[in-house]
Parts: sequence; C-alpha cells; structure tokens
Amino acid sequence: MELTISLLQLILLVSSEQQRISQPSGKNLRHLQPAFRPNKRAITAKKRADAARFRFKDKQCNIEERKINLLEKEADIRMEALQVEAEHKRLHFKVDLLRQHLQLAKEGVTQQDIDNLLPMND
Repeated sequence: MELTISLLQLILLVSSEQQRISQPSGKNLRHLQPAFRPNKRAITAKKRADAARFRFKDKQCNIEERKINLLEKEADIRMEALQVEAEHKRLHFKVDLLRQHLQLAKEGVTQQDIDNLLPMND
C-alpha cells in the first residue's frame, strides 16, 4: 500500500508541477505584457485612418449630391429647351397658316372658303 500511495503522490506532484510550468507566474508575464498592452501609436494611426476614411466618404457623398443636383438642372434645362422648340415650331406653323390665309385673300378667295380650307385654331 505504501508503494501505491507514494506513486499516487508522485503523480500528483508531477501534475501540479506541470500546471505550474504551463501557467506563467506574475514574473513570467512581464515579458508578455507589451503584446497584450494596446499600442498607442497603432491606435492613433487607426483613428487617423478612420477619420481620413470618414472624410473621404463625406467628400464622396458631397460630390455625388452635387452631381445629382447638376444632372437635375441639366434635365430641367433640356426640358425647357424642348418646350421652347415645340413652341417655336407651333408659332412657325401658325405663321405659315397666316401667310397662306393672306395669299388666298389676295387671290380673291372668299373668307368663308379660306376659313373652311385653313382653320385657325389656337
């Protein structure tokens, strides 16, 4: 029995020694602390990089907003140009009708016949 107890004690002693070795003490942690301690330079650089990314995104957003505004203005101007062109064509058509109306009147065609041939609708 005595041999078994001493063997058991030896196993416990080896086990506890292995645990002590695998778990570093406070003295052994000192050389590991810089790896666990946050690097102030790295944090500052990361903050600066994040701020730069934010400024870039903000500028990009502003540029996109200005681009959209310019596209809207361009569309408005094109629409106005189309309306002006349509009005211009309508007025030219009306001028042509009036010229034909006047020409027929000079040729002696009655007003009733002219109105039947060339209706003047606004």
